[in-house]
Amino acid sequence: MSDIEERLQALSMRQPLVPHRRYKFSGPNEARTVRLARDWVASLLELLGRSQLAETARLCTSEAVTNAHVHTRASVLAVEVAVTDARVFVFVRDDAVDSRMPLPGEVPEAPPTQEGGRGLRIIAACAEGWNVMPGCGRDKTVWFSLAESQVAL
Repeated sequence: MSDIEERLQALSMRQPLVPHRRYKFSGPNEARTVRLARDWVASLLELLGRSQLAETARLCTSEAVTNAHVHTRASVLAVEVAVTDARVFVFVRDDAVDSRMPLPGEVPEAPPTQEGGRGLRIIAACAEGWNVMPGCGRDKTVWFSLAESQVAL
């Protein structure tokens, strides 16, 4: 079982999790990769018949990839989408941990006037579940899940 498969299994305690499909995207750590990643995730969900989740996924993906772009010196940003019958999981991985990385499940404080710090708050508010997971080396993954039963934005 791969690392992602183990993480997926651990995330779904309500029902057995068997991803029917997995898709991967990666790009250089550049500002335009944020748009490419969010459009790729939304288009993928539209093509898979999950259009009710596409806009929420677009927003959360944009926030997670922007977070990795702005706060790390990673050379590559990777996005993986795993699809089950009831849920969609999106994983955003970078290969350079920021020294200020939040603890798993921690939502950093961000005053409304502060330019940064609201991305994880947006993900926490919109997604069914989410977390930050440190990897084995210098990498980390921000993931979120969306359920078929969620109301679209």
